Amino acid sequence: MSLSNPLDSRLHLGAELRRLRKAKGMTMREVAAFLDCSEPRVSRLETGKLTGATLKAGELRRLADLFGVHDRGTVDGLLQLLAETEQTAWWEPYEDVMPSGMDSLLGLQTAATRERALETVLVHGLLQTPEYARAVLTEAGVHSPSAVERLVALRTRRPEVLHRAHKPLDLEVVLDEAALRRPVGGPAVMRDQLAAVTRTAALPNVTVLVVPLERGAHAGLSGAFSLFEVGDQPPVVYVDSPAGNLLLHKDRDVEQLDGIYQRVRAKALDPEESLRLITRAIEET
Repeated sequence: MSLSNPLDSRLHLGAELRRLRKAKGMTMREVAAFLDCSEPRVSRLETGKLTGATLKAGELRRLADLFGVHDRGTVDGLLQLLAETEQTAWWEPYEDVMPSGMDSLLGLQTAATRERALETVLVHGLLQTPEYARAVLTEAGVHSPSAVERLVALRTRRPEVLHRAHKPLDLEVVLDEAALRRPVGGPAVMRDQLAAVTRTAALPNVTVLVVPLERGAHAGLSGAFSLFEVGDQPPVVYVDSPAGNLLLHKDRDVEQLDGIYQRVRAKALDPEESLRLITRAIEET
């Protein structure tokens, strides 16, 4: 089943609008004045936000004219991207139970060519078994039993990005050993979960690295995050928290989180040693 994703088209359209604006030497404030809208709306359009920044075809034609784009084929290409932003997302059947902002994560994960993730407490979502996910969601205590089951069903679809025939997601996960040692759902669930991690790590497009507890404190203890790369666009950082999610696009923010990721990664074992540590954890659980 295809993972339809409007964010992919939004990101590409936004990147093209940003490129055209900069080539014209214009600021977002000037574009906002031209469209008679707020500057934050222009920012949301350029960064591909899924909500709060709908662009109409007439506005897009006016922007093309403003930026000096008069070639019919180029304008039609922009309009085609705009039409694709209205497609139904694969996760739409679950939107009534999804936490706020989760659509941004799913859109990025589906559109991305590469994800580098740091996880300090839990096994990464793309590596989770249904039983592990169910235990995590149930313990959170914010979802009804029926909502938990639908969120588990959503979680089981997410790993399809790792197995798709065309450009499967290149995933690298750095796990703190603490995430491997906490028996979420009980020992049996955790053993199955760790075994599932080793199977997924065998995929050629997946790398799992573990930071042993014995290496002490590291730069990522403040929380988990992911760095996404979508085509040739600048990286985007996704940070999740109980209070909501953050999408960071600014170069300064991305560079800071990338630096943290690299420092934690430097403390991790290599893939083979990491696999041996996970295997020991299975035996000791």
